[in-house]
Amino acid sequence: MSQDLKDSIFLWLVGIGFAALIWAGLHFKPMEGVSKGWRDVAGWRDVAGWVLCIINLGWFFWGLWQRRASNPNNPNQN
Repeated sequence: MSQDLKDSIFLWLVGIGFAALIWAGLHFKPMEGVSKGWRDVAGWRDVAGWVLCIINLGWFFWGLWQRRASNPNNPNQN
């Protein structure tokens, strides 16, 4: 199995997993039993959004770094 196929399968599984988590969050309403005081501590929605943003930016820059490192014209290669 090629590395390209493995990467594609991984990305599909991650995408489906995120979609499943979003669906479960909307369907089962996991925060419904938690009091409003606890839900709004430190703006948990804002914090969750920023955490996801930082993770996505990290993956983006890691991908750019890997692309640069695999470039045969990279002057930093030995």
